[in-house]
Amino acid sequence: MEGRIGELTELLGEMWDKYKPLGITASCYALALAASDRASEARSVVAQASPIRRDYFYDTAVSMRALVTLALEDRAGAAETYGLLLPYRSMLVGGNFHAVVLGPVDQLLGDLARFLGEWDTAAAHYAEAERVAAKVGADQWIEQARSSLKAVGDVR
Repeated sequence: MEGRIGELTELLGEMWDKYKPLGITASCYALALAASDRASEARSVVAQASPIRRDYFYDTAVSMRALVTLALEDRAGAAETYGLLLPYRSMLVGGNFHAVVLGPVDQLLGDLARFLGEWDTAAAHYAEAERVAAKVGADQWIEQARSSLKAVGDVR
């Protein structure tokens, strides 16, 4: 996404209008709204979101919801999505179906743990994210994990 999801706000709004029953559309649209400094609208979309279906998109849908909780600084949502993602640690987000792979689940778990003030847990997740990224040879994800690990070390 490279920090550019706000550019898709209009398109994702159209998808949200058409596919409201799919929880992932709410998360994508809410994330775009939040990135466009429209947090109150993003919160409204999240409030209307359908539950995330347990299908082959589940880890991706929960990951998108987790990104929204971080963007909106929603501690309860962060704690909830952390628990939902924990069974996917040491894997890649979207790795179940390979159409969209967003990176190591542990990167997101680390971000959630850091947001919740769990510094040691965040550090462990970032170290695992680096290991998973190295295993697939993804230099960008390796650097992201290392940078996050360093940031947690600087705070602790």
